[in-house]
Amino acid sequence: MKQFYLKHMLIQVCGQHSNFNRVLFQVPVDSLIGKTVGLYFSEERCFPCVKFTPKLISVYQRIKQMLEEKGGEDFEIVFVSNDRDQSSFDSYFATMPWLALPFGDPTVKSLAKYFDVQGNPCLIIIGPDGKTITKQGRNLINLYQENAYPFTVAQVELLEKEIEEAAKSLPRSEYHAGHCHELTLVSEGTGGGPFICCDCDEQGSGWAYLCLECGYEVHPRCMRPVAPAGSIEGSKENVYWKLGRDVGIFSSPFFGHFNITFVSSLLN
Repeated sequence: MKQFYLKHMLIQVCGQHSNFNRVLFQVPVDSLIGKTVGLYFSEERCFPCVKFTPKLISVYQRIKQMLEEKGGEDFEIVFVSNDRDQSSFDSYFATMPWLALPFGDPTVKSLAKYFDVQGNPCLIIIGPDGKTITKQGRNLINLYQENAYPFTVAQVELLEKEIEEAAKSLPRSEYHAGHCHELTLVSEGTGGGPFICCDCDEQGSGWAYLCLECGYEVHPRCMRPVAPAGSIEGSKENVYWKLGRDVGIFSSPFFGHFNITFVSSLLN
């Protein structure tokens, strides 16, 4: 595992106050020593970056709140920009609540080479002891959100055990609102991951509900159970789903309500 010394690599970082007028200020690099630090390689013109950043902000704020209540630990993120110009850097960094290397700092290229960053966004997690914990910070955030902290192997193993335990009480199969086929509970070893949830568009791994007919796959937490198609309630759900898919009657609040009421009267 690589040893990473913040004081050697991060020459300077800058922060910002979210007052009426935005003010940049320098932060001593020594203030990061002893903290868990995420190096966030990102850029404004990158669509995956723009999509991931709001999630990272939300998770970052929840981790900070959790650690503040707990006391004794701290977590910080440093934005390592690959933006093309100062204007792009400024507008993108203005959306972030954490620190950043100044635009154009030569340390940016050194860090990208040191950690062999292949693409953006990328979140490298450095432990309080200066050792690289993981280069898969983005994946861990997607999978476990704030529960991923402190991003160690031990924490990931703990989360996986909790998921395995929770899966024991899940139904083996379910019908899900918005999909016409029955979904089967599968594990990572039988097709459960990694995957992109068809309901929330977020990354998944481990257990999932999978349609064996068409490959539709969702997180267990995203399941919205409905009655089977053979029942009266299930028949209603399938009619609503089919009409919404094929005819698009749900695009208008007024006509959607009218048609649902009309179909409901036919089924009852």
